[in-house]
Amino acid sequence: MGGNALSTTKTRRYSKKEYDHVTKEVLFALRKALPGHCLEAVKSFHQKETFGDLDLLVELFPETQDKLSAVLAQLGVNEIVKNGPVWSVGWGDFQVDFLFQSSEDFPMARCYFAYNDLGNFVGRTANRLGLKFGHNGLWYAPWEKGQKQAHVLLTKNPALALYFLGYDPLRHHQGFETLIEVYTYAMSSRFFSAESLDLSKRSYRERVRDRKRTSYQGFLRHLSTEHNGLDALRVDKAKVLLRAQQVFPSFAKALSDAYKKTAQKQQTRSRFNGVLVAKWSGLEGKTLGQLMAKCRQAAEREGGMDRWVSQCTEEQLHQWVKNVARTTN
Repeated sequence: MGGNALSTTKTRRYSKKEYDHVTKEVLFALRKALPGHCLEAVKSFHQKETFGDLDLLVELFPETQDKLSAVLAQLGVNEIVKNGPVWSVGWGDFQVDFLFQSSEDFPMARCYFAYNDLGNFVGRTANRLGLKFGHNGLWYAPWEKGQKQAHVLLTKNPALALYFLGYDPLRHHQGFETLIEVYTYAMSSRFFSAESLDLSKRSYRERVRDRKRTSYQGFLRHLSTEHNGLDALRVDKAKVLLRAQQVFPSFAKALSDAYKKTAQKQQTRSRFNGVLVAKWSGLEGKTLGQLMAKCRQAAEREGGMDRWVSQCTEEQLHQWVKNVARTTN
């Protein structure tokens, strides 16, 4: 995404008319090769005049990428750059990015990737609430003692996700004429704060990425001349979490299950760890690591490490480690 992924194909920016033509051309070719797949161009604001690439959402099934590779070869596409769930190809002198999404994630991806960096801006608002807004849903993303815990899903419904974050889903669905309208929408949530977009307070990876994005830099300039939201509503994350459990009943159960799983893993780590295994076995370094791996494999045969550790006394664990060590020597 962004139009700079290809190295051997010389590409250029397309006018709106050229972009609309190549979009129809690509969709026609792919719909014949991938019947039954959802295929959609990512939406842009309506008055966008030039385009550096075409971002195309592609519904992902087990055979999708093999079929796509075959049709691209038939069409004479010579350069394909694969970066995780994104394939960038040279379609003549234009870059086309295929964004593979599961059927379950497709509606959310349609919302998240639309309108330049709007999904990124909404994501910054979500982050203020202790949440993550992404192409695969709205998630609770807790941190505990500096460690990132497992994410817990609130919803994969884009309208509900936007509403929970203080945005009007209908306005998003209507689309935007200009980039200024996109910026205005990003600021419309009562939870929005310009401070959340301050690059000096972002991670290094995020700073490098967003400094290159012209719409992100444009938003920062826009904020400097408009009400910047520095006096935005203060967020009580405990109240946000309570509201989430009330709005999304399935989230309440998933969160409770996640807490139980985290507590169980913490108990496992306290009763089975490198320090204890080194003490019981007398091993260290590489051989200790190999024994730990063998123990985990053995525990999987007993229903998993958490289950196995929870039903053993310390003496039984000690003897079990010694037995595993003997069988692997």
